[in-house]
Amino acid sequence: MKDTAVVILAAGKGTRMRSQTPKVLHHLAGLPLVGFPIQLAEQLRCARIVTVVGHERKQVETAIRRLAKPRTPLSFAHQVEQWGTGHAVISALPKLRGHKGRVLILSGDVPLLDKASVTRLANAYKRSGGPLALLSFIPDDPSGYGRVVRKGKRVIAIREHRDCSRDEREIGEVNAGIYLVDLAFLRRALRRLSTDNSQGEFYLTDIVEMAAEKHKVSAIPVAPELVSGINDRYELAALEDRLRSRINTALMKSGVTIRQPETVHIDLGVVVNPDTELQAGVQLRGRTKIGRGCRIETGAVVTNSKIKDNAMIRAYSVVEESLVGPGSRVGPMARLGPGSVIGAGSTVGNFVELDNAVLDAGSAAARLCYLADEKAGR
Repeated sequence: MKDTAVVILAAGKGTRMRSQTPKVLHHLAGLPLVGFPIQLAEQLRCARIVTVVGHERKQVETAIRRLAKPRTPLSFAHQVEQWGTGHAVISALPKLRGHKGRVLILSGDVPLLDKASVTRLANAYKRSGGPLALLSFIPDDPSGYGRVVRKGKRVIAIREHRDCSRDEREIGEVNAGIYLVDLAFLRRALRRLSTDNSQGEFYLTDIVEMAAEKHKVSAIPVAPELVSGINDRYELAALEDRLRSRINTALMKSGVTIRQPETVHIDLGVVVNPDTELQAGVQLRGRTKIGRGCRIETGAVVTNSKIKDNAMIRAYSVVEESLVGPGSRVGPMARLGPGSVIGAGSTVGNFVELDNAVLDAGSAAARLCYLADEKAGR
């Protein structure tokens, strides 16, 4: 999608999170929420990525710059006042100067949207010949969502819940808030927006009715989980359970044994090779890499570390930013602090703590000792 620009809406405070941290910076499986649409735009190889920021904008911008690949065409638009989604996209227009073609509008709090769904959206947009296509879904309870209003099969409008008639509230198909739209049409439509609605905001959804006046608008239904937004911590936890189940399932199918997978938490950036066993309660965080034939026992926590082939991390040990060599054993109940290196075939016994320490190959720190900023050998 090299002819497509992306606009990511990430300006809101997220009041229902009840947090000083902006909603889009809350983590899901080790990644801030806003990192998901950024990575999706990178996968799609879009022409430019404009993130609309507002609440704690410097904090959000810093996080995005850290997440994005070095050559990602990033820019930021500042939505000073929060006057609705339409106003957010208006705020992004100056950053789209010089772009011709399509704009993909994404939400910073919708993390599980995938490339396949966007490809379906792009194909529908092309087939329709119109200036706009959108994603829709059918939730168990449509209350609170904008309804997709159709005349026969033809989409004619999106009606926000508060503005729906009694009959419109009976509609089960709702708007996912993901749009692919021609930029020239978008500019014209945004100039026509008004705040004549129950919330006194500029609704981005009004551009759907404008497009439908003269053109076909395609609404592509997708699975609800792909476009589920996060409004509070309960929804964050529920979506994380779903994502972690997906991660664990993929690993088990690739040849990793996971005991009691519902208790094992693995972040998105983690790599685990076949013939490794993960026992109950294991947590693998950040950019951890686990080799072949390893055994990570109950309750172990490994963060941003490399565990080489046939190594064992025994029960309730903690490994942080360290390297554990092949065939080594750590624990039980040991701690490797940042910068620790355990040589091949070495043993770190129970209640041993290392900080920025190097243990030569074949060495042993048997039990009940502390090593820091030093090298130890046989």
